[in-house]
Amino acid sequence: MAKSGHEWSALLDQRTHRMEMQYDPRIGHLHVPGVTARLPTTHGAYLSTTNSTGFRSDWDFKRKRGDRPRILVFGDSFTAGQDSDNHERYSEQLGQLLDAEVYNYGLSGSAPDQQLLIYKEFARDVEADLIIWGITVHNIERIKMKYRPSGDRMTGKTLLMPKPYFSLDGDELVLHHVPVPRVRSEIALQDARQYRDEKASPTIIQRAAQSSVTRTARNLLKRVGMTDRLRSILYRTVGIQMYDDYLDPESEGWKLLAALVRRFHSLTSGIPLLIVPLPTFHYTVDRLKPVYDPLFETLADHADGLHVYGLTTDLTKGKSLNERKQIIDGHYSAYGNFEIAKLLANRISHLGLISDISAINTEVKFAPRTSPSDAHYILGIAYDGNDSAAVLLKDGKTIAAGREEHFTQFLGDGRFPELAANYCLEQASLQQHDLAAVAVESKHNNELRAKLSYHGNIINPPPTSSADDDENRKSALTAALEAAAHACTNNLNDHLGDLGTASESSCLGPEFSDNEIYAFLDMHELPYERIEPSARASRIAELLANGFTVGIFAGRLEFGPKPLGGRCILADASNAEAAAKLDAHEVRELTFETLTYDSGRIRPVISEFESMTSRKVLLYAPLRLPGHPIALTPFDAYR
Repeated sequence: MAKSGHEWSALLDQRTHRMEMQYDPRIGHLHVPGVTARLPTTHGAYLSTTNSTGFRSDWDFKRKRGDRPRILVFGDSFTAGQDSDNHERYSEQLGQLLDAEVYNYGLSGSAPDQQLLIYKEFARDVEADLIIWGITVHNIERIKMKYRPSGDRMTGKTLLMPKPYFSLDGDELVLHHVPVPRVRSEIALQDARQYRDEKASPTIIQRAAQSSVTRTARNLLKRVGMTDRLRSILYRTVGIQMYDDYLDPESEGWKLLAALVRRFHSLTSGIPLLIVPLPTFHYTVDRLKPVYDPLFETLADHADGLHVYGLTTDLTKGKSLNERKQIIDGHYSAYGNFEIAKLLANRISHLGLISDISAINTEVKFAPRTSPSDAHYILGIAYDGNDSAAVLLKDGKTIAAGREEHFTQFLGDGRFPELAANYCLEQASLQQHDLAAVAVESKHNNELRAKLSYHGNIINPPPTSSADDDENRKSALTAALEAAAHACTNNLNDHLGDLGTASESSCLGPEFSDNEIYAFLDMHELPYERIEPSARASRIAELLANGFTVGIFAGRLEFGPKPLGGRCILADASNAEAAAKLDAHEVRELTFETLTYDSGRIRPVISEFESMTSRKVLLYAPLRLPGHPIALTPFDAYR
């Protein structure tokens, strides 16, 4: 019996099948360059695209400044834009308001010590007119940490990851953990809580919340929609504060944070530096008193180009509880980012921090994201309890398709194809409102409405059409329905090609870049060698001739059950030991005559192998464990 994916695939606990982060000896971690990922959240999904340097951006950062003013922005996930598309972040929206070029060096999971190092290592030589450092107020906890807990994607275990950190020797900052150690120790999940920097609530509240009376009352308040309102009143009445170090200018956290700001300013070489304390949930929604503002103001030195803007009060002023909740829920929403961008634009203009900016572009208004093109996208979905899949059509042509079992690594996964649908949208960099319609084929029609509602973050489009394109829309919907209806039987014919034997048109699943594969190998310190494409076939043939079994993981995953070339295992047919090991993998013999399709991956290997050995037959098997689906990710392939 096949194991469930949860028993051995930690990817099910991840937000994406993509490799998002990689080890960096200077900073600790950075984004994997050149990756676009669609990351589901509790309220939808957002698209994250990284540039060649490893920061979230739709463009590469250049050293020389162009004709427009340039602003560099630093910070953690609140600045990097977690839960928001790249263009929705306050940095990009600030650029529109000021008609300026903005480079966002924000990094999720980082602390001000790492952000200081990011400026030093990546941005110190980048020409700029202004630098903004968004210091989210919970960072006063992060800078005291030497390690951060992180989930290991291979095993699902919680590990303590070393991070760079500074200590104070008198007034001098001393850097530790650089190069960042690779040693990671396992830690129990309950013990990892001591490393949390963003406390859900103060200790006194946490203790009170454990009583049965409190839980009963909280459930009742939640049902009548009064939880947030009463919590806000309680917190303000009691005078609760989240981060005690802001209450004492001599505290360990504040003295260290102040020293980091001064060091950062000393590196900026005369470029104006604007420090912006960014409020977390309770300071925004519950309107806790921003006690951190007076301390940050003590750092300002306008004559020397160091400015501070405590925007918390302005951000919440005059807004109702519901309006404040629209600004942040964990991280800033697109609307919250826009409100912050407006405040920053006004403050920059008022202080005259950029001489080239004379006025704010008042034409810029907050508006939901619109479709990226005029293309007509239809998402087809099929699930029947034994298999499930999703297919994306662009103007009637299939551009992406995926089985749910490939993503969960659970053979015959017939549940609603949430992960496969998310991949299809990711492949075209789409959000759900970019779809013209969703076509669904299911044996569970009674459950369908609930499923679509529950998975609204993946598919919840407004099916629209005009009188002029009704006929085109009908044919596109028909195509998507046919694709969805046949997705589980590998018989998409006109739409996906002959999947029974595989073809170029069936290469519709995910592919992984060299950067992602390298990040995986390097993160887990696995041995590897880089091979030039021109030498690839001969190197594989050499390994086969020397008795090795070789796994091929390349290109897009083929949609059919028997992919040829992209996800396969090869061995020398004369190697009895290899043949015995592959016996449970549906092994078959492969020659030029039996190879009807291979996308140019296997044919050169056979040719090189024959030249080296005079033998013409290789053993072929799909790249998977017995009783499990084809490998989807580098993790699956290595395992």
